[in-house]
Amino acid sequence: MRLGKVQKNIISKMADGWELGKDQGLHGHWWIQEGGLGRGGNAIQGLPPLSLHSLWKNKVIIETKEGFPTEHFGLTPYGYLLAARIKGEE
Repeated sequence: MRLGKVQKNIISKMADGWELGKDQGLHGHWWIQEGGLGRGGNAIQGLPPLSLHSLWKNKVIIETKEGFPTEHFGLTPYGYLLAARIKGEE
């Protein structure tokens, strides 16, 4: 899978303990937060939906918790493999 800069950054952060979330509202925005969603850590808002959909479609991320108002996502085993490769490139 060919990864863009944003996708690589998201995968690396998730491997380092950040959690990815999607708001289930009408316009559902994506964000990633250090230490887990709602835990008060640093957050990056407004992630590009198409980049994240591609990660989901290619089985890099998987939904780990479904619920209102937020869906939670984590890395799959393939996602962790990609994270190790990304960290090897740095």
